[in-house]
Order: sequence, then structure tokens, then C-alpha cells
Amino acid sequence: MDAALLARLSRLPAFPETAKELVFVAGITAAARLISAWGGQHWPVPKMSERTREDGEMRFMDLAGLTGMAAANAIVRHYGGCELYIPKCERALKQYFQSRLVEEYDAMTRQGVSHRKAIFDLGVRYNKTGRQIEQRLNLPVVLPDDDAQAKLF
Repeated sequence: MDAALLARLSRLPAFPETAKELVFVAGITAAARLISAWGGQHWPVPKMSERTREDGEMRFMDLAGLTGMAAANAIVRHYGGCELYIPKCERALKQYFQSRLVEEYDAMTRQGVSHRKAIFDLGVRYNKTGRQIEQRLNLPVVLPDDDAQAKLF
């Protein structure tokens, strides 16, 4: 996951609060790297004083190698001594995938591609069966929070 995708996910209703806080604390790029590498894990954040201990130092260096020194310091300052859950953002990713699927399907059919061919092409592109594509197309589309109100009118 890159920072641009994480920014798009952050506008969806299913974007987890833990991810929002992580973006606020560490920045979007560091949060994206952390979520990509360690998503779904509980990570014991070392205290600043633990950086002199071998296990704390190793955990800090692992974090700094992934996020950069400035983001690692910010994470340790904010969460030091706690166990940080790093979200996977699965629900937001599913919402995003489904909205992209609908957009692509609509664009294809507006250009004259038949329903059957659009389903086939999307299935091949996303490594899904035609039935899976049709099921996802039949789900309600979830709009980003900032667009939901505007779409009502």
C-alpha cells in the first residue's frame, strides 16, 4: 500500500480510527509503510528509555528502518510503552475495490462493451470469477465521507 492509496482509503467510512490516529502521529507515508508491512499485528512500542535495552533498541531500529527516524521517534513519543495495533484496513480496501469495480464496469459499458464481456474482462483483471464480479457489482456503493452529502442532491 502506498501513501496515495491510504489517502483514498482514509475518506471511506470503513477506514479505522486506529489508522487515522497512526496517520496523524506518523504521517501518511510512514503509516502506509507500517500498515503494509505489519498490518494486523500488535506491536509493543518501546519506551524512549528502553532504547538503551537491547530488545527495545532492536524494535526501535526495526520501526525506524520501515518508517524513517522522524516517524519512528513520533510513534515512540506517542505510543511508547503501549502495545500498538496496526490495522490492515481490510474493510476500507474492500469498499475501495468495490467502488473501483463499479466505476470500471460503468466506463466499459458506456463505451459499448457488453455486460458479459465487461464481467469477463474485470474477472481476468482482478483474478476473480465472473460470479464474484457480479456479486460485488450488486452491492451498494459506499461513497467517501466528503462526497456522500453532495451526491444526495
